[in-house]
Amino acid sequence: MKKHLTIIQILFLFSIASCNNREACRISPEVQARCDSIKQEISRLSTDINDTLKLEALQFLLKHVPYRTHYKVPNMGIYSDTIKKYTSTPKLQEEKLRELARLYSHQNRKEVVNDAFHLTGEQLVEHVSKVTDFYQLTPWSDQIPLHVFQEYLLPYNIYSNGNNSWINYYRKQFFQENDSAILDVPLVDAFKIVHNWIYKKTKGFRVRWGNKALNLPDLSPQTYNFLRAGSCDDISKFSLILMRSLSIPTSIDFTPTYLNRPSGHSWNIAVISEKKFIPYISNNGTPGKYKNANFKLAKVYRQSFSGQTKQQKHFSNPLKPQSSLPGFIFFSDVTDQYTETSDLVIPLKKRFFQDNNIGWLSVFTREGWAPVARAKATKNSLTFSKVGRGGVYNVLNAQGKNITKKNAPFLLKPNGEILYFIPDTSHRTTINLFRKYTFYDRNAKWLERMIGGRFEGANSPDFSDREILSEITERPSEHFNTLHIENNTHYRYVRYLSPPQSRGNVAEIIFFGSDSIQSSLKGDVIGTKNYNNVRELAFDDNPLTFVNIWKENIWVGMKFNKPEVISKIKYMPRNDMNAIQPGDEYELFYWNEEWKSLGRKTADSTTLQYDNAPSNALFWLRNHSAGREERIFSYENGKQVWW
Repeated sequence: MKKHLTIIQILFLFSIASCNNREACRISPEVQARCDSIKQEISRLSTDINDTLKLEALQFLLKHVPYRTHYKVPNMGIYSDTIKKYTSTPKLQEEKLRELARLYSHQNRKEVVNDAFHLTGEQLVEHVSKVTDFYQLTPWSDQIPLHVFQEYLLPYNIYSNGNNSWINYYRKQFFQENDSAILDVPLVDAFKIVHNWIYKKTKGFRVRWGNKALNLPDLSPQTYNFLRAGSCDDISKFSLILMRSLSIPTSIDFTPTYLNRPSGHSWNIAVISEKKFIPYISNNGTPGKYKNANFKLAKVYRQSFSGQTKQQKHFSNPLKPQSSLPGFIFFSDVTDQYTETSDLVIPLKKRFFQDNNIGWLSVFTREGWAPVARAKATKNSLTFSKVGRGGVYNVLNAQGKNITKKNAPFLLKPNGEILYFIPDTSHRTTINLFRKYTFYDRNAKWLERMIGGRFEGANSPDFSDREILSEITERPSEHFNTLHIENNTHYRYVRYLSPPQSRGNVAEIIFFGSDSIQSSLKGDVIGTKNYNNVRELAFDDNPLTFVNIWKENIWVGMKFNKPEVISKIKYMPRNDMNAIQPGDEYELFYWNEEWKSLGRKTADSTTLQYDNAPSNALFWLRNHSAGREERIFSYENGKQVWW
């Protein structure tokens, strides 16, 4: 018997038949034809659907499918097999994934495909049913606004190979390991329960970025369950899948590049209500903690299904096309939800554009100025909204040239004022430099962890007859510190005993005998029960490795072949080696439309002096001998001020 259509169904069928007519010219005929085919299939299948939420969900997805694209991953099967095979050996899995990156990473961001060619109407109907049926069992289904449901809970996963089984896969796994309490509590409590479950699954996840990045492609939903190493974006995708499978509205927020650090970051948010969200990262057990408190935000964007801005071109560095965000995504600007912001109107030079009238708001990285936002010029100015305060920006065109009327980078102060760094080469000054990179609170903590530590000598292996050789009573320097020992007793055993709550942190220890002019004393390394050969790190001649054991009463030392007199001890605290290192070659630059050199110098002490530095300049100190971490700074009242 022929079924009669309800008013809701008639309106739905009419809407999906015409929802994209006004925008059809923006997509290719092939994509439009494929979308029309999907709509016809859904029209046929939806005659049995009387649920308003399901019909609205289908309409929402169909409206945006024509504009959704993804990367084709030709080697997904190889990645999935490798990840699953080595899931129980995280270190080996990481090594294997690094091998795959060398072989295939150049292929994984190559071909862009429209979602419509990998979807069917039947798959969308099935997906919508699985999402809405469970969602309507939750206490919050009548409290969440429709657009929140659509943007942050409803979206399909294009890498599921047309199979929606991943939703039931994770639901089943959750309820096998937990009770059904999430169906009886408010959304915020359900989120905390699920977050705790995810944290237990991911707390050992090996986050890799920068030159250690694994460059993974997008993976199938189930494969993420076996992944033990990857980027913050990878672990965020895993949490997104898990949360959404349990009807908790979730998205991914990201910053392309920090304002004061040369890297970006991704994290999750749980959308609790129209105005409340909770940022979090899966492998941190405390919701609300998502980044280091020292790292400042220039821009923050939120991934969404419909979004307000499209495509990675907004962050593709015009000077370095290969450095861009992974994936073609939709996003909205949410910077003002995280930090104090300003809306900037930047006056421009005349005739500065060569190819277009687009300008990039950029932040500093060692590899160059990295775009975090772009704007189209109008009336000789650029307008950037919601710009994070408390750091330095530059505005460039596609050729990397300054385009502002002031012709200089600027500091956006915490109070919203702008200060331009216009170098005054007619007034030169002497500056003394101590570091090439920001001295964070953590750097101070590393040094302070040695206060209260002491060096001891003994002739009994259990140190029952120990004598104190020296005690550290004040914060040591980042370099080698020297202790002169006035004790003529011979000792077979010597050690460093760390103070409480210090993790035994020490980078290097050198013991000298009675003839301290000669080379250091050698012996067998001894100490607290060895964890992964950690105690050897205090004697490996590598200042960047250090003892770090999460226990109390940590000690490391040496057993000599015969008792020795200790005349001198040199030690170096845990540090980042970004202080000036004697013997290293440095070069100081300042910005004046481009980076201009003030000359190279080899450090002969822990201070580097330049006598010809222009006033009011923005500086950059490079180390040509070692290391990668470098930051811009100004010089104020005899001190380096880091940006």
